[in-house]
Amino acid sequence: MAVFYLKYRPQKFSDIVGQEHVVKTLLSQLETGKIGHGYLFAGPRGTGKTSTARIFAKAVNCQKYKKPKFGEPCNKCKSCLAVVSGSHLDLIEIDAASNRLIEDVRDLREKIKLSPVSSRFKVYIIDEAHMLTREAFNALLKTLEEPPRHAIFILCTTEPSKLPSTIISRVQRFNFQRAKDEELCEALKKIIKEEGIKIDEEAIFAIAKAADGSFRDAVSFLDQLSATSKKISKGDIKNMVLVTDWNLLFGFVENVVENKLKDAVLTVEKLWQEKADISFFVKEVILLLENVLFLKLSIEKTNSDLDKAQLEKLKELAQKTTNLDIQNLIK
Repeated sequence: MAVFYLKYRPQKFSDIVGQEHVVKTLLSQLETGKIGHGYLFAGPRGTGKTSTARIFAKAVNCQKYKKPKFGEPCNKCKSCLAVVSGSHLDLIEIDAASNRLIEDVRDLREKIKLSPVSSRFKVYIIDEAHMLTREAFNALLKTLEEPPRHAIFILCTTEPSKLPSTIISRVQRFNFQRAKDEELCEALKKIIKEEGIKIDEEAIFAIAKAADGSFRDAVSFLDQLSATSKKISKGDIKNMVLVTDWNLLFGFVENVVENKLKDAVLTVEKLWQEKADISFFVKEVILLLENVLFLKLSIEKTNSDLDKAQLEKLKELAQKTTNLDIQNLIK
């Protein structure tokens, strides 16, 4: 069964939560046919940057429309369905966190010259674009300066300040913002109705507040809570937010690794006093330890939600321990 975030991922522009200013401008460009060849989607995590990029990719290749005017994707034609299933040959998604090297960009530059396989445009979505190396940026710049007519680049990033000004000057920038609590509540209510979830009204607002403007986090919270509670109350949200607090989880693991057992025990005591779900906390700790182990084994996780600061902390922790230690802790 698909997790809520994947099941209810926005499939058209009207589904995007809290980004009316972005949606309005993109739709206007599509409807007039005045689309660009380079875009920058910048903003906090979980605000819909990559989802919007995919919807845009659907729109420009949707078989419902005839060039040069487009609009909302139909989500019914062969092209739209291929994007949804992740099998569209002319939509190339690149995770810059794991494809940072100049060789990867050079490979892209060679392949981009080729015409689209079955669509009007080749759309390249570069996620976490700020992670590219300087050499890779320079190689990408040459492509952005003289892009083929059939190519569209969409750079997504949480840290636009780390992108070179030469890159930014050659793309259209769209700033994504945190969604308002009221907007998240409305989005959650649609899922709650669809799934038949029993939940207190004040609990819906508590989830939205805890998500801090992130649609992805709000839906993930709802998913987790609906799996463990027959009826979700405000108290459930408080407990869940506590046991999923990344700093608290990291602090606990760090204390165990550094043999500061008193501090580790006090963390568990705090959770018990707050009547938090200890079994859920244990699951979250295991997931964090799994991330540490993956780092030690140089395995890239494609679905990681870690920001750069969290990743650095985990790398430092990984250096303090061995693979066997982590495996024993997970057990």
